[in-house]
Amino acid sequence: MKGGITVTGRLLGNLAVTYVDAIRSGNIPCLENAVLALSQIENSAAVEQSHALYRQLLGERVVLHTETQEELSSVHEGCLKEALQLFLDRSFKDDNQRFQEDLMERIKEEYEGKCRENEQISENHCTALLVQLEDSMRPQEFYMKPGGYNHYRKDLDDFVELYRQAPGKGIKAEQVLEEYLKEKNNLGKTILMADRNLSEQQRCLAEERTRAELERHKAQAAREQQRVMERRLEDMARARRENERQLLEKMERDRNAALKEHQRVLDQKLREQNALLTEGYNERARRLEGEIARLRREVNQSRRPSGGGGGCIIS
Repeated sequence: MKGGITVTGRLLGNLAVTYVDAIRSGNIPCLENAVLALSQIENSAAVEQSHALYRQLLGERVVLHTETQEELSSVHEGCLKEALQLFLDRSFKDDNQRFQEDLMERIKEEYEGKCRENEQISENHCTALLVQLEDSMRPQEFYMKPGGYNHYRKDLDDFVELYRQAPGKGIKAEQVLEEYLKEKNNLGKTILMADRNLSEQQRCLAEERTRAELERHKAQAAREQQRVMERRLEDMARARRENERQLLEKMERDRNAALKEHQRVLDQKLREQNALLTEGYNERARRLEGEIARLRREVNQSRRPSGGGGGCIIS
């Protein structure tokens, strides 16, 4: 077919069925229309298969939750490449990239869903870890006495340190800790007010220290979330670049295949014309001039880098 597309095996069989169905329905058969109808079917199937491959590979290659967003992003990038390659190998005549854009949108939604799942599992894990580590804290009643606030602050600092040292928390570690400490803030205030060993100035300094620590945890959680969001935006940009790279490579392969096919048909017609001239059939040879001129134009057009498609030819 024009564009250097090779039609063999299953694809050729489907094309023949589509063409024959047009004849049976009473329509005037047109190979171009049959090819267009077949491309719709094949490209839709290519989208489904490629999306399924991406989902399968992502499920096989990553175990949630991941420690970092980069770990999930790296797996996504590899799965995307393979899914795109499958689509481009099977699809044809997707001239406006409508089907490829559909695939990219599906992959984007699949990846975003996996990211949300990764966050939720990390959040659940961190929450369970905090509940487990709370056993290291003494009962609230222990701190409700003179000197109790200093005990509380030491135990809370040790608690936070134990949490930070625990491995495998994932990307929601700081955000979950920040929310937990905010919830504990009222308890700290209650213990502070109940500690009669502290002067008013000491209470003010303790409150100021607590506020500063909460702000620090909040800023750290925000930085963590910002890193995750920036990496996801980078993932989207990389996906676009990979999509463009593979598409341009396919267009170049198709252009070279089209050039080779047009040159083959042109050479065949030139040999046919020379044979007619040799045998003295000048009039028949002259009739080939128009077709030869057209083929020369197609050869020249194929030499120019472009992504243009076209109809189908029979030679």
